[in-house]
Amino acid sequence: MERWKPVVGFEDYYEVSDLGRIKSMARTCLNRWGGQRSVPERILVQVPARTRRDGKSRYIVTLHGADGPRWSRVPHLILTAFVGPRPTGYEARHLDCDPSNNRLANLAWGTQAENHADTLRLDHVLRGERHPNAKLTKAQVDQIRELRTAGLSGPAIGAQFGISHRMVYLIAKNRNWSHVEA
Repeated sequence: MERWKPVVGFEDYYEVSDLGRIKSMARTCLNRWGGQRSVPERILVQVPARTRRDGKSRYIVTLHGADGPRWSRVPHLILTAFVGPRPTGYEARHLDCDPSNNRLANLAWGTQAENHADTLRLDHVLRGERHPNAKLTKAQVDQIRELRTAGLSGPAIGAQFGISHRMVYLIAKNRNWSHVEA
């Protein structure tokens, strides 16, 4: 059963649901000529704010109140209505790392570090071969480490793989590609 609660700050105009939907309440308001018009109840369209590097977007809606239009992040509206105000230094977390899943069960207030830990836990970080700018594969990283351990120089290894001797050093010291077991 979907539960609805008023949007904080827009109590007479909008409601949010625990399933991640936002609706405009039926009401009567002034039109641009000063006359009355009725606004029917409807579910708002959620618009992607911007596309992130992983191809996913955070969603916003435009809310119209007494002070005019204002865009708001959908997860913030849901968390504020169902959980309470955002604590200082906290942000909205999508527990499954999917910003299009704005169900209350998938949302929580958390720190930036907790949000980052979620992406690492679920392996949603673009790193290694999955990064669009990657020049190496996991097999090549393993080979670079073996060659460096065998005593081959950094510039020689770098020339062989088309990378700098500094990158060879960072890979050998496990500072780059550290997610790949050394």
